[in-house]
Amino acid sequence: RELGFVFHMHNISWEKHYKRLIEFKNDLGHCNVPEQWTNYGGLGGWVHSQRTRWKRGKLETERIERLEKAGFVWERHNEAWEQKFEKLIEFKNKEGHCDVPPGWTEFPKLAEWTYQQRKHKKNGKMPSERIKRMEDLGFKWTLKK
Repeated sequence: RELGFVFHMHNISWEKHYKRLIEFKNDLGHCNVPEQWTNYGGLGGWVHSQRTRWKRGKLETERIERLEKAGFVWERHNEAWEQKFEKLIEFKNKEGHCDVPPGWTEFPKLAEWTYQQRKHKKNGKMPSERIKRMEDLGFKWTLKK
């Protein structure tokens, strides 16, 4: 290695894709690359591969740490939740509250998502970490009729 030899070509490939992930994040503001995403040199497939290796316990700790530091989301269902939570933050910043009316034009499905969050909490199917994040944002679990 001291002479500049690269013993594992997959290290070069990983670094190249990681750099593309950072470019993606800089351009779009997040690391939630859809699996079908072909831009950025096929980044979607690489992201899927990282998640698969992580789930199987085959992703090196150093890579896990680097990806997490960049804001990488491991669980795909978390990815969708995070995107909608970001939309809720946008709504609150604009409107001053989290009570999304049905049919909000900038993100029409946000009201349905907030309804589902209330339902999940009521049914005991919402992780406490999500409950806390929503409450910290000012989300009300019951609406005035």
